[in-house]
Amino acid sequence: MMTMAQTLKQFWIDLNNAIDARLSLRESLNLIAKNPNRIWRFTEAINSINGEVGQGSLFYKALAGHPEFFGEMEVALIRAGEMGSVLESTIGRLASNPSCTKSGEYKNFYVSLGICCFSGMSILNSLEIAGKFCSGSLKKAIDGIQLAIFEGKFLSEAMASSGVFCNEEIEMIDVGENTASLDNTLRCLADLC
Repeated sequence: MMTMAQTLKQFWIDLNNAIDARLSLRESLNLIAKNPNRIWRFTEAINSINGEVGQGSLFYKALAGHPEFFGEMEVALIRAGEMGSVLESTIGRLASNPSCTKSGEYKNFYVSLGICCFSGMSILNSLEIAGKFCSGSLKKAIDGIQLAIFEGKFLSEAMASSGVFCNEEIEMIDVGENTASLDNTLRCLADLC
């Protein structure tokens, strides 16, 4: 029997694999629920989520109904993926970058910001979502970055002014902004954390 952390990580991997195999979301959830190695409460939650999706609920709303398994970060990222019509890619990124602990706060920041940007959200909205999962000096820096962007600065300029990001990170963000590949740059930064 897997632990809950292993179950959640495996859920995103299995969901990504099933969707890559061109199964629908409902078919994928049904297949995942049949895995006998899952914790029974989790299997019940997956069946409930599948039923809600079958009745027309958005996937993120169905996940939000099970906060004992799916945190605010996963729900917010899935919401961004659904709203931006890039749900499959969002699931793929969650499969390769499961949520980290507080020590991985910068990784979480880059992962969530990258997914939101990829989904087509504005940088301000993306920062708002990514900032919800940060605390302390990083959260304060994100608040300042949002204000600077609102005032017309580029993300790289705003990050440089914050004092919490190193020059290499800022340079990578600058290149991402100038080459229209910011989401890929953010994914690379998450991998480096």
